[in-house]
Amino acid sequence: MKKINVLHIIGSLQVGGAEKSLLLLLQNIDRAQFNPVVVTMYSDDMNDFFYDDFRKLNIPLYHLHLKSWRDVATFRELRKIIQRHHIDIAHSHYGLLEFFGTLFARLAGVRHCVYTKHNLRIKTDLPFQLGRILLNRFLAERIFSISRTVTEHLVKTEFARSNCIRLVYNPVENPVLLNTRQITALKHEWQIPEKSFIIGNTSRFDPFKGFDIFYLTLKYLQEMGILAHAVVMGNATNQTEHRRIIAENNLQNFVTILPFQKDLSRVYPLLDCYLFPSIHTEGFGIALLEAMSYGLPVVGLNIGVISEIIHNRHNGLLPFPANWEKTFGGDKATAAKALAQAIAELHTDPELYRKISNNAKVTAEKYSVANFVNKLEAVYLELVR
Repeated sequence: MKKINVLHIIGSLQVGGAEKSLLLLLQNIDRAQFNPVVVTMYSDDMNDFFYDDFRKLNIPLYHLHLKSWRDVATFRELRKIIQRHHIDIAHSHYGLLEFFGTLFARLAGVRHCVYTKHNLRIKTDLPFQLGRILLNRFLAERIFSISRTVTEHLVKTEFARSNCIRLVYNPVENPVLLNTRQITALKHEWQIPEKSFIIGNTSRFDPFKGFDIFYLTLKYLQEMGILAHAVVMGNATNQTEHRRIIAENNLQNFVTILPFQKDLSRVYPLLDCYLFPSIHTEGFGIALLEAMSYGLPVVGLNIGVISEIIHNRHNGLLPFPANWEKTFGGDKATAAKALAQAIAELHTDPELYRKISNNAKVTAEKYSVANFVNKLEAVYLELVR
């Protein structure tokens, strides 16, 4: 049987769950059955964080520069790529490309179009709603949803038919454990205090990630007399945003900002706890599952998708709000105090810490890369055959 040519359309190869998931898919897809091709629509080319990793895959990789939906020249370039590689399936990823990637592929003659819904963008304007009807009722043959929360959102607010949606959770790689000597050496290299209780977050800086609550939580831990230190990551722009909030809370001596790391096995083992204060639109939260695979207790807000993964006081702590909310619109100081109290309990209760750590590892094992790849391959085969 002839191989199936699959085009992946994505914005860039920068840091993010969509980009990491695509990389893991292409590293593990059955190349005897599938020929993958990747097109980025507005990337920095060689400056993208994952550029070298995608280049090592030895697959066709193109960088276009879409200026607007009226950019006819870029559409023509995309059509040439589609024709050159005889694309059977176009798979679009994330944000505006859910719609425009799928639309452009259809106009270029691709027979089978799918996309992955990575977040909970909530928009109510008429053009967006009309676009969603066109996308989810006519253009997209299948929609990959990364969580039950996203599936519900698609059906209730974006006019998707449930029989066209396939639930495929983002994958988590197996943890790579470090020994005590290696951990000590890394803490020394990055000037992370050895005797402090280390809380961390590996997400990029974004308003919905809740870093203002993150730093308020750290501040309250200091006021409670707990010797806590935070580890976060970011590029130059991210670091500026981090430092602004750090200064507002007088936490300059209690935070280490690392450059983004491709190998997070050098980061997670340094942490004692993973603080996940995202306030809305998180589609899945791959970072918290990565942390759980290392046995890190996750402390987060009882918001959005996190309750699909974390069961309070079993494999993590969700102290606030008391009742689940889709998005968070409450008082951030109150939320931070509740998170600080939960972290303080972990710090002082070894038995609770061990229980949550062990259960977190068991939970993370369910989200394997093999499972993720097999589900996507099955849908590709279903469409073509």
